[in-house]
Amino acid sequence: MAPIDFFGMRVPRRHRGKSILFKELWAVLHALRIWASPAWAGSRVLLRVDNTGGVAGLNGGSIREAPAQALLREVFLLALSFGFSISCVWVSSEQNYLADALSRFDMPRLRPLLPQFFASQRTAFPHLPPDGLNGSINHRSSPTSSGTASLPLPGALT
Repeated sequence: MAPIDFFGMRVPRRHRGKSILFKELWAVLHALRIWASPAWAGSRVLLRVDNTGGVAGLNGGSIREAPAQALLREVFLLALSFGFSISCVWVSSEQNYLADALSRFDMPRLRPLLPQFFASQRTAFPHLPPDGLNGSINHRSSPTSSGTASLPLPGALT
């Protein structure tokens, strides 16, 4: 399913030393903050996440890691506020190639994946030059977050 929108942003400096689980849930929370809408009331939102701990926490409603618990509470508070339910499925990193490229601000890899966005000069990274920072960003030294949104299927949001 082709995305209709996307975002990418750096993880705030204060969170860079936190676990990958925290960063995955941070990305989910920020995607929901961007796209959640009253129009979602009564719908089921399907999240596709490539972190098994995140999938378990989003489906089970609990997680052991305290910093991640705070994010999970915020995710479910958003769902409650807008009246939608959440389910989550695991996707392999290979299937998650678009979010992976977004998280690395990998413009050369993104151009063929999202030609419609670059053709219209629309970009989720207005603060970056068209080809990223010197062509690439080291993922380990610059933690990032990304998300994609797809067109909803009739009767459900995915």
